[in-house]
Amino acid sequence: MNKLTLTRKTGLIFVITAVILSLLIFSLLYSPFSVRDEEKEEEDDREPEEKVWREYPYVIPETDIRFPDEEGLYPDDETGYEETWISLGMRLDFIDPIYEDTYLVTLYHENFKDICISSPGNIYKDRFYGEQTLSEGKMDMTFENPTLPEDVFRTKEGEAFHYEFRSYFEIGGQKFELDLEFEAEKPPVTMKEFGGEVEIGERYYRVHHLTHCTISGTVKIGEEPYEVGGVVWIENRRGLFRTWQWEWFGFWADGDVEFKIVDLYGDDENIEYALYVDNDGKTTTIDDLRIERTSFKNNFGYSWNILSDEHDVDLKITCIDERMHYGAFAIGVGEVSGRLMGSEIDTLAYLELTKSHHP
Repeated sequence: MNKLTLTRKTGLIFVITAVILSLLIFSLLYSPFSVRDEEKEEEDDREPEEKVWREYPYVIPETDIRFPDEEGLYPDDETGYEETWISLGMRLDFIDPIYEDTYLVTLYHENFKDICISSPGNIYKDRFYGEQTLSEGKMDMTFENPTLPEDVFRTKEGEAFHYEFRSYFEIGGQKFELDLEFEAEKPPVTMKEFGGEVEIGERYYRVHHLTHCTISGTVKIGEEPYEVGGVVWIENRRGLFRTWQWEWFGFWADGDVEFKIVDLYGDDENIEYALYVDNDGKTTTIDDLRIERTSFKNNFGYSWNILSDEHDVDLKITCIDERMHYGAFAIGVGEVSGRLMGSEIDTLAYLELTKSHHP
């Protein structure tokens, strides 16, 4: 073998080695980027983390819940009929069985708060005058009464879906002091099929719910403090609806199912619908609802059939006499049983009624 042949072979080996090394270096340098790109694409396809809810009202992770900037403020309306209400309704679970199945509803308006308490064998209702102040863009609120400590309902700073609630009142000859925390377990609910707003004639209302908030804390009755759990429903109703009439039912069944029934009427129109929230937070608006009143008492509805063919709803609701308060409105607790979205229901429901459906 001559020297020229050896040189050519050596050169060929060198070229092959260089190509292999180049390929190895290229692979080492660029494949991590392609892997990272694939990982990034996978991350982009992932579902949002739990409690990062993107629908209105918008929530930024690790911050307070945010509503539109005008939410909570009173509209500047010449008629004086546009208004905002904040409602907090609680099913309180006391460790002491004497207060089993107690419902406590607080409705805050511009110049007053209404309190209704319904427990087995007892029903109390009263109005306390004062001044409500609402935060811009939040469902936070304070309420001042000259003779009582200040009521506070606010988001815990930096903790989305976690609320603090303090309230004081005297009703039925007894003093009450509430020191509670609420934690939302599901996304806020709006009426998607209605675009977040219900209209009847020239009037309208918007309603936003914080669904299935769990309760922890204490309720002091007189000088005796009681630990409580339970659930609270929270609503912000805003709009031009003062002349309307309604029937409203809400209940919470096993498996964290929530069902809210609305019968709204005025200006010769009638809207009947329900909001169903399953245990995962998925919301269904039932707009083929039929509400049949089967009996009346004191010019209010007393029992109802609630029906939907499309969504498999067949419920019966009946007032519990000793747990209802009758006045300008009827407020209290009833029994609900039947079939709801494939499940059997037998529980208590909160009722709020007007007089307009007398036969």
